[in-house]
Amino acid sequence: SESSKFKMNTYIYAPKDDPYHKDQWRELYPDDKAEELRQLAEEGKKDNMSFCWSVHPGYGFNYNTDDDYNALIRKFEQLYDLGVRQFGISYDDLSGSYSGQDHADLINRVNREFVQKKGDVKPLITVPTEYDSNAMGSGDRLSQYTKDFSETIDDSIIVLWTGSAVVTEGISVDNAQTVKEIYGDNV
Repeated sequence: SESSKFKMNTYIYAPKDDPYHKDQWRELYPDDKAEELRQLAEEGKKDNMSFCWSVHPGYGFNYNTDDDYNALIRKFEQLYDLGVRQFGISYDDLSGSYSGQDHADLINRVNREFVQKKGDVKPLITVPTEYDSNAMGSGDRLSQYTKDFSETIDDSIIVLWTGSAVVTEGISVDNAQTVKEIYGDNV
């Protein structure tokens, strides 16, 4: 298969045009859409490909009550029941000012209370709001978001990063070393 040919082992499902991924993330998938995701997860298993379902709860998440957290866990439970064994939480492409600590605290809680308790779920994947080196700060000075996010996020979380820019021709050793110093081995 193509994924084996290119040694790919993870497919991250995070289409911005899927309303249940982003705008209506609190809502469970209707039966027909749920069946499509079950089939995708099943196909991935046949090819030793991890199908990672990702949610984008960035706009309007209420960190002051458990209502949105519980909605997120209900959604993850639905996908788990459909055969998904890897999950992601994305905060990319948010406009405005956000708390890296709030984002990382939520991800850590999901990791502790859902991922690790299941026992058969692969490491949680995340895309922080600042996911390229230019957005993360300049020189030795990190942005407040990246500083708070990187100091809070659990070591077992996989943090995705695109290099020096959103679209990068290549990644320099210096750039990679800088990000490794920020996030450690989980980048």
